[in-house]
Amino acid sequence: MDDTDSVSVLIRSGNLGDRLPRLVGTLDDQSLPYGRYEVIFLDAGSSDGTSARIRQLVDRRPNVHLIESDADGWRPALEAAAGEFVLCLGDDDRLLPGGLANLLAAAADKDVVLAGGGDAGPVGFLPDSIEATGVTSATEPLSGIRAITPFALIRRELLLGMGSDLPAADDFRRTRVGLLASSATIGTCGTPVGLGSGPPSGTSAERILADASGAAELLGDSDSAAWLVAAHAAALLDQPSTSLTPEVEGQLTELVQRHWKDRDPAPLPPLYRALVQAAVDGIPASAAGLLNIAELSPAVESATAEWSDGRLRLAVTGTVPAPSTSPVLVPDHRPVRLTVRNVNTGIRYDLATEVTIEAIEGSTGFVARAVVDVAEAAAGEPLTEGVWQVLVRLVGTGSRSAVTVAVPACTVPGGVVDGIPIGVFAADGQLRLDVGARQHGLLGAPFTPDRATITESARGALLSIADPNLVVRGDAALPAALFLGSFRLPAVLRSAESGVRLECYVSGLAGVSKLQAQVGRAQRQPLGLQLRITAIGEMSIEPAAPDRPAAKRSAAKRPAGKQSPVKKPGAPKPAARKPTAKNSARHQKNPVKQQRNRRIVDRVPGPLRPVARSAARSPVLQRAYRQLRRLI
Repeated sequence: MDDTDSVSVLIRSGNLGDRLPRLVGTLDDQSLPYGRYEVIFLDAGSSDGTSARIRQLVDRRPNVHLIESDADGWRPALEAAAGEFVLCLGDDDRLLPGGLANLLAAAADKDVVLAGGGDAGPVGFLPDSIEATGVTSATEPLSGIRAITPFALIRRELLLGMGSDLPAADDFRRTRVGLLASSATIGTCGTPVGLGSGPPSGTSAERILADASGAAELLGDSDSAAWLVAAHAAALLDQPSTSLTPEVEGQLTELVQRHWKDRDPAPLPPLYRALVQAAVDGIPASAAGLLNIAELSPAVESATAEWSDGRLRLAVTGTVPAPSTSPVLVPDHRPVRLTVRNVNTGIRYDLATEVTIEAIEGSTGFVARAVVDVAEAAAGEPLTEGVWQVLVRLVGTGSRSAVTVAVPACTVPGGVVDGIPIGVFAADGQLRLDVGARQHGLLGAPFTPDRATITESARGALLSIADPNLVVRGDAALPAALFLGSFRLPAVLRSAESGVRLECYVSGLAGVSKLQAQVGRAQRQPLGLQLRITAIGEMSIEPAAPDRPAAKRSAAKRPAGKQSPVKKPGAPKPAARKPTAKNSARHQKNPVKQQRNRRIVDRVPGPLRPVARSAARSPVLQRAYRQLRRLI
């Protein structure tokens, strides 16, 4: 990536409503400097005040622009753009914080960079088609499907060079495939860059079919065109929102016949085979018996997890049922892949998965093994902070949405890997990883007193609690806090090859305090321990006493039929006696005495100060101290 490359984000906006703040928020969160990207809104006639709100943004932000135009296309925004590259978004899309930077990093000497996002996409797009495979060309069977990914970074001059051939805004399939059919150098970005379906592409079956048919014509009589047609045919039949009229269904059947009459549908994903074969045989698309994806959903029977060298090694055992309509899995097919998915953003990353397959009557058994390394699980980058679930994903089906099932929870501790705290916990019976320990505790509480030591030093009493269960890779010191009841003390969680320990200098008054710990921004964790401080300042750690149940107040029952007695007027109560001058003086605090007591306590070593404070309040010791001062 050239450090001077810039990108213009083009958004064709209508009535955005409450989507505008969300869209602008994701653009503000970009890691790319403001000076290297601009945002151009192309308003084609909003009626809910969106245009006025965007003008307010324009007045406050130098990299935001507004163009009001009725033109049915992107040309007005393209001509106003200043970036070397453009990225066209839909008004319901969201970019991840590193989205623009990752696209520019993959651009290098490319004319176009294709990238995926979450599990969704426009009709006909398959998330499985986007991988970091380098340069793509029209000769690859999946290239046509890959070209209509939601996110594509395109050199601005390339689009302007299309002149009058630049299709309308909704015909984005023909625009993308036209670039693929040209001499443009096209690459892919394996890192997800956002969520959404990309630029507007029409919602009616007629509009989608016309766009897909035009795109296939640009690819000619090629495998990529044939696969693009099959993907759209299956998606249109499977979409409840796109009902097919007899006329459109006839056009769809004729389009499939044109591209598949001389081709073998065997290599197609299982969702497409029956449909394509039926269309070639002259059977209407709706009668082709489209395979129900629910028949292919994997079932997980068991899962194990263990740490090794700071990496979490997973092994998942399950089955994939054979559908009743057609055979799907063959002995050399690897049907599943393990993946991690952020529960908040929906972004997922596939893990390198080793799959062992065993033929079982009526299904295919599998054992899938993968390694989660938080330092590189995000397509070679560290996983971002947040809660991630582990899923088994069925691949190669041809479904537009991911077919997944959660991996069940298994007993495994958390750890500190390269300075990153990782909590491992169960939620709804599913395995979850809390990267950064933001929502779930990290420590393996409850502890026993033999894990704690108190060391006296010139700085004070150092309490150290060892956690032998946490996994460690690399040395680190993480900010933490130790709570003595409700009193918060700063602490440090130190990790080294020898283990993990929580360290804190403790002090306090005589008494017993239950201990709780907090690492980073995670919630407090009771440690199952309590700190006892005697009247002379001795400290010890012991198991925490169980909490007393709250006493229930029982309301006194009033006898039935009886009413509260009416108070009779009586003599007024005598006024409270005012304190006499003698009593008032006796109860007033003497500031000179308080200052002298503080000086005495400050001269005492830290561990003995609780005892010194108690002694300073003793009248007997005060008199003895004054007599001693007179003798010196």
